[in-house]
Formats: sequence, structure tokens, C-alpha cells
Amino acid sequence: MVPRERLVWEILPFVLVFLTFPDLQCLAKTCNSCHTLLDIKLHRLYNIDAFLAELFNHPAEFRYLQACTGLLVSGSQALQFLDRNRYGSADVDLYVGARAAFVVVDWLLLRGYVLLSQRSPFRHERASCMAEVLRHARVPGSSYFLRQGHALYQFTSPCGRRKIDLIVATRSALSAVLDFHSSKSFTSPVTNPLLTTLHPQRP
Repeated sequence: MVPRERLVWEILPFVLVFLTFPDLQCLAKTCNSCHTLLDIKLHRLYNIDAFLAELFNHPAEFRYLQACTGLLVSGSQALQFLDRNRYGSADVDLYVGARAAFVVVDWLLLRGYVLLSQRSPFRHERASCMAEVLRHARVPGSSYFLRQGHALYQFTSPCGRRKIDLIVATRSALSAVLDFHSSKSFTSPVTNPLLTTLHPQRP
């Protein structure tokens, strides 16, 4: 029989990468040693800096931007981070409140992202007329089921390999995320254990 301490500190670390977050939670409740092990390993299993580095060239700056503006990452990228998996999607969904929208747009443009407009691609050199350009860049209609007053803007990365959808909410970014994921129009079946449906299930 393998001693418990050896099982926890020598064998379990190699098993953790195969466990889902609910499994990790259950494991942490089994004993103090497992709880301590997960306290040490959890930040490596869910390394937010490494995750953001795959999306942005300046992950530390992006996290500071989030702290200052309330900017949220949602959609498939957030799910991939929680699931510690990759589905091949290169798109990023960002949500921000209206008051901080110009700050986020300016940050993206300064780092080479191109704002897609019905008239022409918009780069930071034309930032002096940003308000006017944003009016023309707003995407009419989308699959996000946006509430009235919310807006969608689309960017592409400098190399053109990644698309960013920026959803600007009239109030907070979280309200826009909840609006989308609690919408009755959101009919995709919820099968992932990390997802929660926010509207009542049909009997």
C-alpha cells in the first residue's frame, strides 16, 4: 500500500491535469494534505497570465486595463480557460461598460488592433475622430442578442489571425454577459459542467 503522503505529494500532481474543476474541488475536501496540494498547484493549473499571453502580447497591461475599466472576457475563450482545453476558436469576446468603452478601444488601437468599419478599417492614427468612426463601426444586428442601447464593435489583430468582439453595455459589463447568457434566445444545450443556465428550465 502506498503511504498517503507519498500518494498526495509524488503521484497526485501528475493526475491533477486530467481532473475537471469539480473533481478538483471534491479532491480538496478529502483531507488536509490534498487541500494544501491544490492550494499550491491551482495557480499553475489555471495560469491566467499564460492564458492571456496567448490572446494578447501584453497580458499584464491587459489585466491592469481590466482592473481599471471592469472589462470582462467571456465566451468560448473563458470556457477554454476554465476547462483547461482548446477548441480551436481564435475569437475573443470582451464586455465593457459604456463609460470605459473609449479607454478599451484606445488600448486596442494603440497595440495595433484594427477596428472594422463599414467605411474603412480604423487605426489609431485617426483617433481624433474616434467618436464619429465608432458610430459607423457599430455592427448592426448580431448573434449576441444585445439589449437596446448595447453595441458591438469588431477588431482584428495586427496579423489578422484573431478577431475581437467588443460588446459595450449601457451599464456594467457583467450586466451584458448576464443578458446574453440568460436570454431565452440562447438555446444551445448546456452540457458542460462548468456552465450554468440562468433562465428556468422547461419542465
